[in-house]
Amino acid sequence: MEALIGRGVLHRDANQPALAVVDFSKAARLRPNDARVHLQLGNAHLDSGGLAQAIEHYTLAIALDSNNALARHNRGNAYYRQKKYHLAVRDYSAAIALQPGAASHFYQRGMAQFWLERHKKAAEDAEKAIRGQNGGGWEHYALLAASQAKQGNQAAALSAAESARKTAQKPGMVERRMKLFGIKLPESK
Repeated sequence: MEALIGRGVLHRDANQPALAVVDFSKAARLRPNDARVHLQLGNAHLDSGGLAQAIEHYTLAIALDSNNALARHNRGNAYYRQKKYHLAVRDYSAAIALQPGAASHFYQRGMAQFWLERHKKAAEDAEKAIRGQNGGGWEHYALLAASQAKQGNQAAALSAAESARKTAQKPGMVERRMKLFGIKLPESK
């Protein structure tokens, strides 16, 4: 059993999600009441684009372990990919209730809020993600910049975009993200 899980993890790490699905499916047949197995199987399905199957296994993992913040977060990711942003927000909020210090939960919920056109809430979540990650990553600042821009707060948007540019690993990353958000900000000075 542990060998199947270990091999499944190795397949995921090697970007071989179909092989991971096979191993985790075998493990799930051996241990149908193991939340950890269903979480891993959900992850493998998410990696391979099987969103409905991922949601099914994350839901089983949650039913078996209601305190599993990662299963809630990852099910939120599957809903997000399906553009079911309301359901994603629900799962990210549940993950936040279980792990209030995890910046990733706030960032992902902020992203879903942004696409629901709840820009004030998206900005609040981006700020919480920035505080939760000791200064935040460029993605957090980019979300904050876009959310501020959508609210008409140009000065705050420019400030957040400049912070994003300073923390981005490669030039142009922030501009590409802003384009995705439908935002055109002036170049940095």
